Parts: sequence; C-alpha cells; structure tokens
Amino acid sequence: MPEYGTYALATRLAKLIHAQYRRIPVPREWGSREAAEIIRADARIRRVLDLARHANVLLIGVSGIDPIAPTLGHLTADILDPLKATGAVGEIAARFFDASGHPCPSRLDERLIGLELADLHRIPVRIGVTFGTHKVPAIVGALRGGYINVLVTDSDTAAALLVSAAEHETRPAAQPTGLRSEAAAGR
Repeated sequence: MPEYGTYALATRLAKLIHAQYRRIPVPREWGSREAAEIIRADARIRRVLDLARHANVLLIGVSGIDPIAPTLGHLTADILDPLKATGAVGEIAARFFDASGHPCPSRLDERLIGLELADLHRIPVRIGVTFGTHKVPAIVGALRGGYINVLVTDSDTAAALLVSAAEHETRPAAQPTGLRSEAAAGR
C-alpha cells in the first residue's frame, strides 16, 4: 500500500517529474526566538530556504484554524485566541492569514523556521493541496492572498468552493463605515 503523507507524496511527485525535492532538516517550530535565530543562521538551513525562495514550483498544504491542523494541535489558547480575534481563518506552514488573504502575525512567527507568506509570491507555481469542506474559508483566503495559484482538492471541497464563490458574487458589497456613495448623499 502506498504511503500518503506529505513528505512521501512530495518525494514521489518529484521523482515522477524529475524535479528536486528538499526538506528543511529541522523542526518547523522552536521553543524560543533565540533558538530559532540560531537555527536560521546555520548555513545549511539558509541554503535550503534560499532554494525554496527561488523554486519554480512549491507544493504546500492549506489548513483551517477551526479546527486547527493536527500538526498544530499543541498550540495553546494564548496563541490561537488572538489569531481568531484578528480574523485568522487559515494557515500555510504555520503562517496564518484572514479571509481576505492578509497575514495575521502571531507570537509563533518568531519561533518558526521556514518561508514566510510574502516569500510565496516570488514562486511562479504554488500548488495548494487540501481537502475538506471545513477548509473552504482557508482555501478562499489562500487564493485571495495569492499564496496558492493552483489547487488540488476533492470534489466535495471543490463544490463547496463554487457555492462559496456564488454566494460571494450575489452578496451586495459592504459599504465601508463612515463613507457614503454619491447617490446616498443625494448627488
């Protein structure tokens, strides 16, 4: 039976298309900012991150914040509650964003080893792999933020995305608070 974990799939895909696959050879999250800075200063880590920043294709997972991805299940309320309060709906590599795709900084950021959301925009092909209708807000945020420009998902999630898009198109645009259109002002 084939293995379907993230690393196994990425390794297999790279072999099939004769591409290079590199993994950062350390944990993504560290206990302190100082520890993460030491790791980021290592030449081998800098080399892998630089390769990633200059990749032609990036394969990434997109997860929601509610429920949180199993790989982030250890995060406590002191990190998650402020993210939820700022409107975070999803994450890519533990970097959080809202429904409009804007980054939602967290106290976790300074302890992470990996690409930042802004780094993703430099990579021409950014393939988001995710499934589950509960992740639709995260997928929409990732698309709006430009963090992914290709999506691989299941048919149920794709159908839910289409429904979400249709609902968004038929909803009247929200008028910013304190502003009035010229018609509303009687002009």
